[in-house]
Amino acid sequence: MQRARLAADRRLAIAPAAAQERIRTALRAMGSRIVRAAPGTIEALRGGRIRSVVGATDRALHTTVTVVGTATASRILMITRPAQVVDLNASPAVLAAELTDMVTLQQACDDAVRPGAARPFGPALLLITDDSRAAYLALLAQQQVSSRVRGQLRLMPARPPLTGTETVTLTSSGGPAPLTGHRLGGLIDTAAYIGGHGTALPPADQAALTELTVACWPLLHGVHTGVRLADDLARAANLADRQARIRSALAVRWIMRCQDCRFDKIVNPEYGRIAKRNHRLRNAIGIGAAAIMPFATVATVGARVATGLTFEPDYVCPRCQGLDADEVRAGICPHCGQLRKEVILGRCRNEKCRHDLAGLIGDPRPLLPLEPTVNTHPERTDHDHTAAPQ
Repeated sequence: MQRARLAADRRLAIAPAAAQERIRTALRAMGSRIVRAAPGTIEALRGGRIRSVVGATDRALHTTVTVVGTATASRILMITRPAQVVDLNASPAVLAAELTDMVTLQQACDDAVRPGAARPFGPALLLITDDSRAAYLALLAQQQVSSRVRGQLRLMPARPPLTGTETVTLTSSGGPAPLTGHRLGGLIDTAAYIGGHGTALPPADQAALTELTVACWPLLHGVHTGVRLADDLARAANLADRQARIRSALAVRWIMRCQDCRFDKIVNPEYGRIAKRNHRLRNAIGIGAAAIMPFATVATVGARVATGLTFEPDYVCPRCQGLDADEVRAGICPHCGQLRKEVILGRCRNEKCRHDLAGLIGDPRPLLPLEPTVNTHPERTDHDHTAAPQ
């Protein structure tokens, strides 16, 4: 049985950076640990480091928040789900506690951003799969549960989250374009990063990118299998897809900017993934060896599990030892070796280089074809936008 996920879409009359800061504050106040913070994206985990990794009884929650918008308006797309990777067909009591925890977390975030709301908030969406529908309907019929969530939830049938190899369809005036979950995820992630800055594009284009993110976000979470885009949103999709392809062709680096002293630390995300993978492998080998020892007990195996966990913070500022950082994305120009931090990548900004980074993607055809129209402005390219370094 797939456990339900709680999704919410909120409109605010404030800039994305301000909305994101309010959400971060609310998540921390509810006991969540911010594991990633970048323009347009927040990821947080609520639950102990040991229990959320080892224990099946801990009600750990994983929250992903997408914040996009213009200079004066924002959209917050928030999804909260159980952090456990393996579903152990939890009892109704565990599911009830989990559901009320998700609703309480969503309420806290709504209360934090409510002063800037552009309109009253509607109920959050409880995304349930077909195999879990009966269990959650019975759960919501319980008096102690319904009294906690009454009027705050709307059931929405959904498939499990989109995988990397599954396909969905974006349709423009020029026809449909199937794309895999990997490509859609890259498109939305890049659109969120650009949209999270609020002023990376001209106002009309920034607004279109915001609406594109809102339109495509349900595809990732199994609510829809396709969406039709107006021409302005299709152009925004082509821009986001093109930027995602440029970044994937570059040597990627993250600039971890300390929230306290603003020191920039360069991080290679690929190195981080390799280090975590090697740590998990060493831990798994050690646990296996401990389990087959003649004197193995639950205590000795559990101790080996605990010693294999990493308790160090994910980030420590090398200058002031701050523990919170904002992620700024960058790529290394293959021609001059400079680190490019621009939100919109086109040509290298180094006056002695001016290498065409867009030429690295190979196939120049856009993701979505558009029918030619009369008396309209031509589609902008990446070179037309002038975004200042962040």
